[in-house]
Amino acid sequence: MPFDEQVGDPIEDDLEINDDEFFDDEDERDYAPRAHPVACQTTESLKAFHQQRGTTGEDFRLRILKILDFMQSQAMNTALFLHHLCWNTPEIITDARCKYERTSVTHSKELKGVLRNLYRPPRGHGRGVRSRGAVEAMTEVAQEIVTRQVNYEMRALHPIMEAKPADFREESLLQITLDDMISRVRAAAPTWWSICSNAAFTPKQAARNTKKSSPDTAILMVTSIVSFSRSVRRCKMQQLMSAYLKSCGLKARAFDTLHALYFCMSQKTVYTAVDTIAETTQERMKADVKDYPIRGSHDNINIRFQAYEQRTDNKSHFDSGTAATVYPVKDPDAVPPNAAAYHEKRAAGSQNSITPLDIFELESQASPRIHTRAVYQIIRFLIDSAPFDLSTYEHKESELFKPPPPVHQLPTGPEHALCQYMLGTIHQEEASYEGNERCMHEWLRQLGLDTVENMKHISQEQLIVWMGDQLTSSRFRGLKNFRSQDLNSAQRFEFLIELAGWFHAQINLGFSFHHQYYGKPGTMGLKHAIDLLERKNLATPSVQGTFHHNLDELLHHVAEAHFRDAWCTIANVDSLDELRSRTPQELSKLASKLWEKLASTHALDKLCEKTNEAADDYFQQAVMFNRDILDYLELDDAIKTGDVGRVRDLLPRLLFRFLGGGHTNYVIEMLELIQALECEWPEDLKVWVLKYCWLGNTTGRPGCFSPFDLIQEHNIRDIKHIFAVFGPYATWEYIKKISAAIPTMRKVKDHVEADINHFRRGKTHTKPAKEIDVAKLQQAYAASKIHVFDPTRPRLDIECLTDYLQQGSNPTLLRKTINRWTARRVTARSTEQDWTDYVALAAASIACNTHTNHPATSTLGDNLGGDECPTSSNMHHDD
Repeated sequence: MPFDEQVGDPIEDDLEINDDEFFDDEDERDYAPRAHPVACQTTESLKAFHQQRGTTGEDFRLRILKILDFMQSQAMNTALFLHHLCWNTPEIITDARCKYERTSVTHSKELKGVLRNLYRPPRGHGRGVRSRGAVEAMTEVAQEIVTRQVNYEMRALHPIMEAKPADFREESLLQITLDDMISRVRAAAPTWWSICSNAAFTPKQAARNTKKSSPDTAILMVTSIVSFSRSVRRCKMQQLMSAYLKSCGLKARAFDTLHALYFCMSQKTVYTAVDTIAETTQERMKADVKDYPIRGSHDNINIRFQAYEQRTDNKSHFDSGTAATVYPVKDPDAVPPNAAAYHEKRAAGSQNSITPLDIFELESQASPRIHTRAVYQIIRFLIDSAPFDLSTYEHKESELFKPPPPVHQLPTGPEHALCQYMLGTIHQEEASYEGNERCMHEWLRQLGLDTVENMKHISQEQLIVWMGDQLTSSRFRGLKNFRSQDLNSAQRFEFLIELAGWFHAQINLGFSFHHQYYGKPGTMGLKHAIDLLERKNLATPSVQGTFHHNLDELLHHVAEAHFRDAWCTIANVDSLDELRSRTPQELSKLASKLWEKLASTHALDKLCEKTNEAADDYFQQAVMFNRDILDYLELDDAIKTGDVGRVRDLLPRLLFRFLGGGHTNYVIEMLELIQALECEWPEDLKVWVLKYCWLGNTTGRPGCFSPFDLIQEHNIRDIKHIFAVFGPYATWEYIKKISAAIPTMRKVKDHVEADINHFRRGKTHTKPAKEIDVAKLQQAYAASKIHVFDPTRPRLDIECLTDYLQQGSNPTLLRKTINRWTARRVTARSTEQDWTDYVALAAASIACNTHTNHPATSTLGDNLGGDECPTSSNMHHDD
């Protein structure tokens, strides 16, 4: 099949060169169904007549001999008779009597048996030469018949396989399912499907492989290939495979190779399709932005650009940019917060800062719920352990083993899956105030909201919650403070609500545990566990690579080993399997006792009261770790399950820990968040932030919630790795151009893999079993008796006993911290709405942008700041 010189696709046979795909002597009416002819009824009557008369085989032989004798007398034989009767003599074709008799043959039920016997005559004995019959002639005719039938069925597949070659739309791609295509192709082309099925499976295979997957998928792909070779417009499966292979990072040369085999579209078509997907996604995003309230997030992205031919202006280097995502809220029950009520509440609430007493009151209110969850977590350590073996435990269905009711559970289900649109990645750093301002104006431009009318409406009547890491949050907060006296609400960024994401808070919480409990090899701290388990690259905290993941796993394993040993100690048993004889009520009481004696602040206070001679530092350190790690696990579980009420309950304790550990940036984030929730946000904004701005669920499945800053990190991972751009065209301009297509490509990739590989491979790696590591740690803790008070043990360094929670909850330190934070907050904000200069500068900015190809570095925000626009050189971190 020749290729189109321009796009490399098959020539459009049936449309471009007027090929109707019929044979020269073929008429489509040949295949139209007809009624049962009268001649066949005569045949049935004659059969009934002979049955009634009891005509025997010998009688039929004699009758046939008479007919043959008569034919011989007429200089005819059976071959000539059939030749002339079957449309080879014009006079006989039109003769009514001959037409009648011919019809009785062609439509009779006996014809199949006659043809079958002609092709393979039955043998009347077990040896001798088999009669060849009409094998050669019938094989040749059968090939012609099958060829015509397959050609007819291929024409019938046109509407099934048809698609516009350049129409790569998300909706059309995701609507293609293998089961639907297989059923439709099988129904439209039964002969072709039967041929392919018999070619793919031998009869013995079909009988033997009853549990093996059928070759239906392979037959469908073969059908799509041969159909695509007929017409470039029969490319539905090729489009799906092209989008999937592109999302998997297939190289251009591989695309050309597979396209030559008609398996997918050409690489030029695919690359054009990605651009089309990005454009249509942006159009759909702008439409959703007009119809629904939105949230957003952004973060920095560092990309290595590889130069294969180095020049002065072309060298390998790392470069920084910013990637962003917007999330429309399509929940029909969602009520956007009232901007006027927020500004009024904030103006009044900012004059009354929270006090240490307010924070202690919040902690007191949340403490019973946190205690209940802590006891449940202690029970979970027991029932989830391999030695206890809950599956065979007599009372495994006990209500005491079920989790406590949620505080504020986010809904799940497909209808609650997160909708997200990736904005075009830009070559603009976001570490400075100026960089964040430029980024925000660029995002508004991409969303189609940068006109003066839109900015007036948004800044006065809407609120946009923007999420990121702690640096992003602090930069926006500082930017708003410096702009607090600007001329209008748009310049003051009054529409923006900045939030620090919980993923980065978890990272810093892990750092806090690393600083507090790392210790030395002999102190039974994290250093001891790292050496015992031979874990690598955990000595120094880092935000790069897999440090957080590795530290998080280590903390979970150490916590599990701690509490397994604590269970054995508190129950006075040698192994957890001995507790299987206890009732759930007894286990619940033991869990409460364990918390009170080995994992509570009350137990620590008693230990601190002891004199130096009666102290046991190892025991005190173990109790302190048990108490603190329960809060860490509670936050992690609350985030994964989507219970934002439990996350809110932990705010005072997180503040105490960050303050006691010297994490000043997150001290300010916690204070700002508590101040907003308790003093400055109206009720509708509180509900909005808790329900829609802390956690998102990209699948809608229970237990699959993630912080928005983690979702943003996943999008950055896709840009840098999964959907990475390589080669000389890997530029910021091209990355920006195709960023919007990534969510669609991700959906197509998941859709195809779920449709084809759902029984072969999952999306995540199988985690190695942890039981050996946990048991090894538990054995070490049991040998050291860290949960048994022994004042004869040597003392530890004072750093090993530093209680971050106690230090951070010190009223004097807390009061001083709040006072310093309050003194630096900007509470007086202008309410002026002067848009005169804004309109003039906007017009100048638009005129400027028409002559530049770099909108990210020449935006409306560059001009609207005036001479007082803060930059990274003249502004300082607000922390």
